[in-house]
Amino acid sequence: MPDIRETICITCGQALGEVPRLHRLSDGSPCPACRDRLLETLPPALPRAADRGEPAETVDEPEATTGDELGAPERASGAD
Repeated sequence: MPDIRETICITCGQALGEVPRLHRLSDGSPCPACRDRLLETLPPALPRAADRGEPAETVDEPEATTGDELGAPERASGAD
């Protein structure tokens, strides 16, 4: 006879069950592991561009700049 055990959350120690639930820790705060597990099961709040058939936007990375390009004040030389 197989030994059937419930899967438990490693953070709060409560049984996971078949339906994701938000368990509480002993101090009353939500269990972060159960919270993340529950959030992963929810559909996205906003549709992605790929889901709408639109091409994804690309963002160009800004080039590294020095203070000179940003109009930083001149540093005084140490020979006064």
